[in-house]
Amino acid sequence: MITEQRPLGLLEKYQISKLLTKCYGSVTGTALLRHNSPAPATDKQAIKTFYLNRLYPAIYRLVQKHPQLTMRVQSDDEPTARFATVSHLNLADIVNVNSNAKFWEQAVIDDIISTEVDKEFKTSGCYPQPGNLWSLRIDTHPERPHECAISFTLHHVIGDGKSIMVFWKELLEQLKDGEMVDGSNGYRIDIEELHIIKPPQEHRNPVMPDEIKLPGTKEDELAMWQGDYEAIRDKATQKHDTAVRTVVVDGEYWPKIVKKCKQHRVTPHAALMIACALAFAELYPDRVVRTMTPVNTRPLCDPPVPEDEMGNFFGNFFRFWRPGFSDGKSFWELAIEYQACVRKGKAFAAGFANHFFGQFKNYPEDFNNYWYSNWEKYPMGRSGGICVSDVGLISTKRVTSTEWQLQEIFFNQSSHMYTLALSVNTISTASAMQACIAWQRNALDISKADRYGSLIAKYLIQCIDQ
Repeated sequence: MITEQRPLGLLEKYQISKLLTKCYGSVTGTALLRHNSPAPATDKQAIKTFYLNRLYPAIYRLVQKHPQLTMRVQSDDEPTARFATVSHLNLADIVNVNSNAKFWEQAVIDDIISTEVDKEFKTSGCYPQPGNLWSLRIDTHPERPHECAISFTLHHVIGDGKSIMVFWKELLEQLKDGEMVDGSNGYRIDIEELHIIKPPQEHRNPVMPDEIKLPGTKEDELAMWQGDYEAIRDKATQKHDTAVRTVVVDGEYWPKIVKKCKQHRVTPHAALMIACALAFAELYPDRVVRTMTPVNTRPLCDPPVPEDEMGNFFGNFFRFWRPGFSDGKSFWELAIEYQACVRKGKAFAAGFANHFFGQFKNYPEDFNNYWYSNWEKYPMGRSGGICVSDVGLISTKRVTSTEWQLQEIFFNQSSHMYTLALSVNTISTASAMQACIAWQRNALDISKADRYGSLIAKYLIQCIDQ
């Protein structure tokens, strides 16, 4: 049974329009896990059954809690676009297994993540029948029967980067030693109580400043770095195609970086941003660049939206970095300065949706044109700049299972064809920071894109002794 729910909110229309214009794929969180029980070696169906039996109880509880996991989109290319929820789903339809992937190798995990973020989920305007808006991909290999990589991927219309974090945190907490099923119900999950989708961000009383003043001038915006090669300006042939490079700052360095941040009273995010800016300046010393940082707006609503509520609750913080910005300043002076700017600008983040999309009268035309207009507005056919999306620390303090152990976790999202030229998507554990450097293929000089991640790591490691 499908129950019709509320119309799409501003951020949700924004996310759906990315699919309608083929300029963006999905969001994913890929965890490398170790489990004490060995999985079957080569029989793909046996491997799938092994994981379904063990994951089903935990995911059953998550589905009961989070309406987003039962959501569909109806009439997504019409003014009446709205959500609906289903009364049941089947986990076997959501889980896909690849049984011969050396996921521990960087090139392979890069390819897995790239494939996942370019995934397009079925919504009503694009396919005859809307389907699930999230999936689980499990990669295994016979050489490592006690390990796997699991990718939780969702359509951005049902959740933001924080939602990826919520899912993984709660899944790890819900996994219980010895708890499993035998699959006799076919892995069907029936919803015990009808889900009611809560209002979108703009109806949750977000902080709404009287005026939002974006940094920089119009000249800055047109002159800033927009990538190395022009975008394809053709609706018939253009499509998101995401290249990914993973970077890890491991346990030898990351705890020391976090400790140093505490000494200077800045967040690890501030240190990460300075490393990103310095890395760009080394590659493009004569260019102005604008960074965009998504801000979690849950605490900026009244009452605050619970931190464990999935959905789209974000705004953006922008900053320009001009040649010579680091002259005469230490790494930590730059980090302190940046953090002060973020704190000052955070209050404006919740007004992002209303400022950019509140004046749009016609859906989907106005939202679609928001993307296509960049072809003419900017010399390279995209607005450019760097997105630094940092979802922060995933806490495992409440994890009780000894059967499952988190080894690494990566967060990433699709390339933004008409806006950002480059993305840095990061998540950290107590012992390491994992980053995904992502960009639209054929938009950047590959030699510079390949170096960018290692330069970020270099500046982070160097800051320990500064």
